[in-house]
Amino acid sequence: MSTLPHRDQAKSRQRSPPPHLFRRCIRVAQQFALLASLPSIAVTTLVGLNVIKVSLVAGLVAAAALLLLNRIGWRFVSAMFDREQLIIGTK
Repeated sequence: MSTLPHRDQAKSRQRSPPPHLFRRCIRVAQQFALLASLPSIAVTTLVGLNVIKVSLVAGLVAAAALLLLNRIGWRFVSAMFDREQLIIGTK
């Protein structure tokens, strides 16, 4: 008889987090989404109030800023993820 645990037994020993942690994670994600949307709301409000004048130069500056922020964000977020953890699904 083998002393090694069966694959199903090993899976059954892994405990899932309590449900209240999932609810907390969802709330935190919603709050981060709200914070992430604030810059776009601010820019569209400023354009609507004619604080920022609509022109080709303003559009090109906005496009360059978005490309720069996208590049910075991509590097920051990709550095936060551990590939092994994503594949295996363990902490």
